[in-house]
Amino acid sequence: MRVIGCGIGGAVTSLGLSRAGISHVVLEQAGELAEVGAGLQMSPNATRVLQNLGLGDDLARFCVEPAAHYFTESCNGEVLMKTPLMPKAQEIFGAPYYHAHRADLLAELVNRMDPKCVRLNTAVESVEQTSDTVTVRLKGGGAETGDVLIGADGIQSRGREQWDT
Repeated sequence: MRVIGCGIGGAVTSLGLSRAGISHVVLEQAGELAEVGAGLQMSPNATRVLQNLGLGDDLARFCVEPAAHYFTESCNGEVLMKTPLMPKAQEIFGAPYYHAHRADLLAELVNRMDPKCVRLNTAVESVEQTSDTVTVRLKGGGAETGDVLIGADGIQSRGREQWDT
């Protein structure tokens, strides 16, 4: 199995595959696994997946559990609507609703990954599929072939460019 991209989605996929005992390789074009960007919101569904992968204690350490969502009037700050989150999300959905920084989350995920499953500096040139296999052609030469390909390379996905045609 091949996974393109080792951001949050690719790292979570790798951890899940490892936990299930499925051999895989994550192909990442960057030279190091580091996240840029800002904060993100994690619904209880996402938090539950991360807890099942063993991140529960770490999430509680670096995430923030907001008390509520506030929808306000932009001109005067008047609260138009308030949606309570804490502790309601945990009680109703069985997992908390969190805010976190992307870099903190990716660092925790990468710390748990098997380094042998990741190939850095491995940019995808093209993807070819037959009835039995999928082959990822790499920039600079070389190829990776497997029976399944998971695209987790984000909005600038090389695979999506080809699959959407």
